[in-house]
Order: sequence, then C-alpha cells, then structure tokens
Amino acid sequence: MADERTLGDARALAHDVGLGPVALDRACRGIDLVSRASRGRAFADLGFAAQQRVLASATRLPGVGATVDACHLLFGLAHFDRDDVRRPLPHAEPPPSRGEPNAHAERFVVGAEVDAPIECDVAVVGTGAGGAVVGAELSARGHAVVFIEEGAARPRHELSATALDAHRRLYREPTLAIGNALVPILAGRLVGGSTAVNTGTCFRPPEAVLERWCEALRSDDLAPERLAPQVARVEARLGVAPVAESLVGPVLAHVRRGLGALGHDVELVRRNAEGCEGRGFCDFGCPRGARRSVDAAYLPHALARGSLVLTDASARRVLIEGRRAVGVRVASRGRVFDVRARAVVLAAGALSTPHVLHRSGVGGDALGRHLCVQPSAIVGAMFDAPVRGPGQVPQGWCSRGLASDGVLLVGAQADASVAPLVLALRGQPLAEVLERFEHVAFAGVLVEDRGVGRLVLGSRVARYSLTDETRARLTRGMVHAARAFEAAGASAILPGARTLPRLDGRGAADRLEAAAPKAHDLLLTSFHPLGTCRMGRDRRTSVIDLDHRVHGTDALYVVDGSALPSALGVNPQITIMALATRAAARVDAAL
Repeated sequence: MADERTLGDARALAHDVGLGPVALDRACRGIDLVSRASRGRAFADLGFAAQQRVLASATRLPGVGATVDACHLLFGLAHFDRDDVRRPLPHAEPPPSRGEPNAHAERFVVGAEVDAPIECDVAVVGTGAGGAVVGAELSARGHAVVFIEEGAARPRHELSATALDAHRRLYREPTLAIGNALVPILAGRLVGGSTAVNTGTCFRPPEAVLERWCEALRSDDLAPERLAPQVARVEARLGVAPVAESLVGPVLAHVRRGLGALGHDVELVRRNAEGCEGRGFCDFGCPRGARRSVDAAYLPHALARGSLVLTDASARRVLIEGRRAVGVRVASRGRVFDVRARAVVLAAGALSTPHVLHRSGVGGDALGRHLCVQPSAIVGAMFDAPVRGPGQVPQGWCSRGLASDGVLLVGAQADASVAPLVLALRGQPLAEVLERFEHVAFAGVLVEDRGVGRLVLGSRVARYSLTDETRARLTRGMVHAARAFEAAGASAILPGARTLPRLDGRGAADRLEAAAPKAHDLLLTSFHPLGTCRMGRDRRTSVIDLDHRVHGTDALYVVDGSALPSALGVNPQITIMALATRAAARVDAAL
C-alpha cells in the first residue's frame, strides 16, 4: 500500500525529471476533480474498484490522459522501487560487487578542484561511445588529451539494483519528445556515458544503412567495406561475442517456437560482456564489472598515457578565436575555468552536443534538427510456465524477420521495479501481473525512424511526432511479436498501448491489429537519439563535414550519435565507436 513515503519519493522524482512537485500535486488534484465530477466524491474516499474506474475514464479524456499517465509512472516507479515492495517480486539482485576502484583513479579529478591552468592537445567533451574512443585513439597517437565529463566516476561498488537510485545518479534528466506522442529520451550521465548503463548489445552497422549514407553523402567513405576495419577493431577491444544461451533463460525456447512458426529465425544477441553472470539489471549499471563499457575498455589506456578526466564538469561553450576552436569553458560546482587546446572534440551525445554548439554561436541552421529517436515499444505475454531463469540478461535474443521494413524485435526482460514504465496496466490488473512476473516474457519493438524531430535549444524538450510510416512500423512490430507469443502458447498478450493494456484468449494479435493504436496510445521510450548534428556536405542541412569538423570552423569536431546522418534501426554503440575510431585518424592528421 502506498503511503507518505511513496508520495515523497514521487515528488522527488517529479523534481528530477523537471515536472516539479507543484505540478504533480496539481495533476493529482485534476484526478480528484474527475472523481468528484463523475462519482460525486473525492478520489481518496472511493473504494479501490471505483478508483480504478475513475482512472480508466480519466485516461480516455482529451488532455487528461497524459496527466494520469504521468502520475501513474511517477507513483509506480516510487512505489515499486521500495525495498519492502520489491522484495517479494522477481527482480535483479546482484551479488556483492567486486569493489574494484577505477583504474588510474588519480587521473580522475573533480573539475572544481583543478588549481592550475589546463592546456592540452585535444579537449574531449564526453566520455561515452564517441568521446572515450576518439580520446583514447588520439592518446595512443601521442596527443595530450583532457576529457571533460558532466557526470561522476562511479566505482563498481557504488552501483545498485534500484531504479530510482540509478535514475538519480547515473542518468541525466530525460529529454521529453513532445508531439502526437510523448517519448522520454534517456541517456547516461557518468564516466562511460550510456555505454555504462546499457544492455551491452552490440549490433554492427546495417550494410543497407551505410549504403544509403554513401548515396546521400556522395562518397564511399562510409561504405561497409571501408568501415569494416574500424568495426573489427572496436569489437576486438570490447570482446564482443554471442550471449550464452543459459543467460537468455527459458524465454528463449518460447520465442524460438513462436517466431519459428511464423517462419523467422531467432539470433543470440552479441554483447560486450564476456564475464557476465546474468545477476543484475544492466540498465542500473554492472556492479560485477562484466560489461566492457568504454570506461573499462578504452579510458584506462588513455589514462595510462597521461590523459586526464575532469568529472562533475559541464562544458558551457567552445572558445573560438577567429574561426578556430582553442578550448572549452567549463563549469564545475560553481567554479568556471578554461581548458585550452589545439583541437576540441564534442562528444556529449545527441541531446547535449547541440546545446554546447548553440551556446558557442556555431553550428548553423541545421543544429538540433533531424532528430531521430528510434522509438521503442514493448509487448508482454503471460505464460503458464515461468520464463525467467536464475541468472539472465535483459536483452539476449533478437529477430530480424522484419528488418527490411525497418523493424527489429529484441528481448526486453524488464525488472519488476520498472514495470509501470513498460506496462499499460493500472491498479489491481498490474498487481496481478506482478504476482506472476516470472511468467511474463517481453519483446521490444525498435524501429528505424526518419529525422523529423528537433531539439528546442536551451531546454530539455524536443519536438517530435511519429509519422504515419513510423507508427505503422511500430504497430506491425507489436502485432508480429504478439503473433509469435501466441504461437508459443501465451495465455494473454500485454501490449504497450493505453487503450489495450491486456488481451486474453485466442486472437489477441488480430484484435491488436484491428485496433490500430493511435500514436498517443502507445507507451514509447527512446534510448538512441541520433542526428542532431548530422554529417553532410550541405551546410544548410548538416552541421559537420565528412571529417566530423563543424562547418565554418577549424579544429572543432563532433564525434557522437548526433553526427550520424540518419537512424540505424539497431542499437548504435558499435557504429558510433567505429566512426569515432575513423574520426581519430582525421583529427590526428589535422593536428
């Protein structure tokens, strides 16, 4: 039962995501007004069943449904993250961490504690898939590199298995993509960036996408055969290999049977986690240190060569003299100072790099535009037998049966504490599913979208609407997943759609297809924002050239997901890291 502690945690969470406790209180009062108008009584005075009916009716009201969803998510996350609530539920419970300190810990310095001017060859803003790789590669070529990281260095023993703690300490405030659907975009905020809080999934860049890039760029620089050496170099450094079947769990047999009945194959996901034991929920960090995120695979090599990582340090703007970048102005815990450099590499991610360029007065008209979010939906299924094993990874299988249509199915076994994020159920129906959570299988539907969104520069908001094509792709993927689960013997389908939270009995997939959920009905999330500083030849439609250099400037480069010319349709970390490897050679040549 929720209580004042849950309310307090929900208010704190509302503040963290930028909603604010006052806004949350107003949203709760709005639900109360719906109750008084429809039932003649305050919401708190109703019985449980009546409360559920009020919430269901409020969800369908124009302009109110989003408020109900926001309250549900905030209170759900706060409630199910509590130890006393989580304990009886199936959830990730990692063993004690190895407690190993960060390698070369003396090379991590809180920005505010720097007491001398800093000069270097290359200042790299960000330590994620782009920044850590390009910086380490440049360090190996003999350049003095200083990394500027907004987040903290989190030793393994500081990582936990709770959603709220992970959100507050390991993620940046979500950017909200607002349009005909509400899509929260999540990104890591710590040394290692999102590579330190992702599932470890390592897809190679799809050849068809690279070929489209070559056509659009009028160059074969990014052709599959030209990028292959960089991809191989990255995979070798990360130790990429297919996940062990034992770590996928009993769900693997179900999806093989179901997708096989539809004529589609199932692949074991390739991951950068050779020593994984499947004992935690990857999105909360890896306390065992099994996942070879870039803070483990790349940064130690750079630090061993004398590189420095400034933590809790935010890049405010690039210092530009004439048309040449000469450093970065940094803010840390109230102190402001400059890092002078011969070249600057921005690798803060597709959500942050455009803001730094905007504050620096460079980037052109395309800055922040062409946002791709690669929206992801979830389909769950109830089975009579448990589908979870004693140790398993969240994302262990995938199917490319709809890849030609820009749709990828991937395993997405969620932790019970984040169930309110991935299920459209409320109240007692949600509790009933959680009581049998070991019997629930999940498939994620990831689609390749077009760059139709844009960041609102200076805010944490993006303008983004699903096109008819993207919505249709999501629907096809969800229906396909539902058919596969039905063929595997599922007794109920749990689509991530507000108007269809649960479909029991035979023909559930047909009913989902016939309903054709609208964009605003879908529960969507994004983990892969791309394209906001995209590469191109035309300064009117792109921000950087084919060497990653910002148009109209010298010695200023962008090397992260924002540089990608378009969406990939798969998890992008290997592509970003391969491009960063390539970019390092271009920066080195310029220096």
